[in-house]
Amino acid sequence: MTIWNELAGLDFELTTVDAGGVPTRSLQAGSGDEAVIFLHGTSGHLEAFARNIAPHAESYRVHAIDMLGHGYTGKPDYPYEIPRYVEHLVTYLDAVGLDRVHLVGESLGGWVAAYLASEQPERVLSLQLLAAGGTVANPVVMERIKTSTAKAVQSDDIELTRARMQLLMHDPADATEELVQARHRIYHQPDFVANIHNLLSLQEMEVRQRNLLRP
Repeated sequence: MTIWNELAGLDFELTTVDAGGVPTRSLQAGSGDEAVIFLHGTSGHLEAFARNIAPHAESYRVHAIDMLGHGYTGKPDYPYEIPRYVEHLVTYLDAVGLDRVHLVGESLGGWVAAYLASEQPERVLSLQLLAAGGTVANPVVMERIKTSTAKAVQSDDIELTRARMQLLMHDPADATEELVQARHRIYHQPDFVANIHNLLSLQEMEVRQRNLLRP
């Protein structure tokens, strides 16, 4: 099953939105009265939600985006901390004319969604947090994410990208060859390689501590 098969029969648009000066890749589908925004995890991209888009588009306007510094979205040269991600998300919502949305966030995406809901609840209709980050700072897990991602980006060996993808999956078979190839291509964009330290800044203990979700 390929990403194209998941989207077969669905009218959608893959476009770039200017979100506060950051070119932001966006897949949009559906035409409901309410909108759902899908937010991926660390070093991810909108293809992570390929299987979720069509079912949700039956009832909602769906937006799956590459977040700040990720995928084919712009990669400004500063550390990508949570307020930066939130600022980018809000400017995206403004750019596409969405006042209030449902947020579906996985890992880093959940962290960003929850932070936005705590700071600007008037922008959020509901939260779906999927293995959301942002509540703990486990040095073992942080090091594993940092090391596995950096190795996959800094080496052309696609097996390192495959291992990074399989780290995310309950069933390693869900890291399909198509997803691995898509991520490998993203990982080896020159601007992605140049900014990997910014993308992984939340895996540094001091940075993570000041970004954690707290009561």
